Amino acid sequence: MLQIRSKVFETNSSMTHCCVITTEDEFKKWAEGKVLFCQDKEHFMDADLAFEENVNELENWLNKSYCAIKKEDVERYKNKEIPLIDLFPKYKSDMRDFYLTSEEWDAMLEDAENDEYWEKRETIATNPPRTVVAFGYLGADY
Repeated sequence: MLQIRSKVFETNSSMTHCCVITTEDEFKKWAEGKVLFCQDKEHFMDADLAFEENVNELENWLNKSYCAIKKEDVERYKNKEIPLIDLFPKYKSDMRDFYLTSEEWDAMLEDAENDEYWEKRETIATNPPRTVVAFGYLGADY
């Protein structure tokens, strides 16, 4: 393996990798639905603000010719009548552009087409004592 940038782990691999490290408190808030996580934007956001971001992203999607999402379903999501996951019945992996609950994250990973796709969550202690949670996935994306 050739090191290109210092303090960065890189591979010449066709695998996808995602590792999120956060505080235990923020992870618990995610499990409770108080914050949502966006894989592509790589951060957590307050659930109400994330909901507004999701609405904006969905409205952008409606303007794309390949969009399979129905306008009436977006309205139902905006009115909090249906969860985000209901807008992606066929390809949940399309949800990675959006802020997700922990349940939606799990559903997106279960939807992966490759059997090597996996998720692992661990709680580790740091020095000075502080608990963080690391989670993510590794899988083929070709």
